[in-house]
Amino acid sequence: MSWILRALRGRENIELVSELADDLGLVKIDLAQSQQIILNLVLNARDAMPDGGRVILSTRNCDGPIMERDARNQFCDSWVSFVVCDTGCGMDAETLSRLFEPFFTTKQPGKGNGLGLATVHRIVTQEGGSRSRKRAWKRHAGACAPAPS
Repeated sequence: MSWILRALRGRENIELVSELADDLGLVKIDLAQSQQIILNLVLNARDAMPDGGRVILSTRNCDGPIMERDARNQFCDSWVSFVVCDTGCGMDAETLSRLFEPFFTTKQPGKGNGLGLATVHRIVTQEGGSRSRKRAWKRHAGACAPAPS
């Protein structure tokens, strides 16, 4: 977790909270790719809170259908949920609809290239998982990956 804190260095006004399940199921994913997902989501959360706030990382085991039906209509009996929440300003419906679009960014020129969440989307779907966007009034990005029963 210390590498996540390094990503937040210089931002003492951001509190990092973890709510991690003790008995988390196994997920088949490359370690470097899982770290890339976490880093991209945490950096987006950080950038959404210029005046500070909270970043919450949570994991849990889930049963039943995955949060959102994806284009492949994928369902699993059990899966692992990994969620990053923040207390940032939120997103309007237009921004939310383009969230995982490559090169889409709301940042000023030179401050971001719009590939962070597109990369998260690519890795998660490539590994057989699903991702979810939550309400525009509450920034909430997550990556969910099927776990063995």
